Amino acid sequence: MSKLRCPCGHVIVDQTDALPYKARVIRDQDAEAFWVEATTVLADFVAAIRAGARSTWLSQHLSPEYPQDVTDESVISDLLAGLEGRYATKAYECESCGRFLLQRAPDDPSFAAFSPDVGGATHVLMGRHR
Repeated sequence: MSKLRCPCGHVIVDQTDALPYKARVIRDQDAEAFWVEATTVLADFVAAIRAGARSTWLSQHLSPEYPQDVTDESVISDLLAGLEGRYATKAYECESCGRFLLQRAPDDPSFAAFSPDVGGATHVLMGRHR
């Protein structure tokens, strides 16, 4: 996505990383499945490395065209990004009116909007560990 119009008319722009008004949400009912799948695929990848079958594993689990010369960290990042794409939805806080816009489902381009009790942005999505 690149732009989203808030009900107030403000255009929320999403064209870069580390936005202070954007978050990814994994719903509580999906969290256990996400973590089980993440730990399972990562443990399987580690086992393949230990068994000397990294190349075969990458071809089978990612794609035959997946580059073989990438670092393990890059593979893990790609695996987790893929899982995040299946489980997480996007959330935005309008910088103008403070509305919270939550994507309805990972594969649904529509958003639900929620108004804050106080007017204006409160920066509830701004990172705390940067």
